[in-house]
Amino acid sequence: MWTVFTTKEFPPEDIKKWEEEKLRNKGLFNGIIEITKGIGGMPKTMLQLAIVQFFTWLAFFYVDIYNSRGCSKRLWHY
Repeated sequence: MWTVFTTKEFPPEDIKKWEEEKLRNKGLFNGIIEITKGIGGMPKTMLQLAIVQFFTWLAFFYVDIYNSRGCSKRLWHY
């Protein structure tokens, strides 16, 4: 929340051009294309980090799901 409230956002230099581009790129299909281009244009190191982060978050969900059952079995034999 600190970053949200303390970081200033600067407007684009050419508002009219930005508005036209925003209207041109509107919609789900264009959003998917933009995301694909962004992933394809990532530096190699950033792409490797994104893959590692994906699997790290997946592991956190598994820990949340199975940790309580494992602890209860170990501590209370339940």
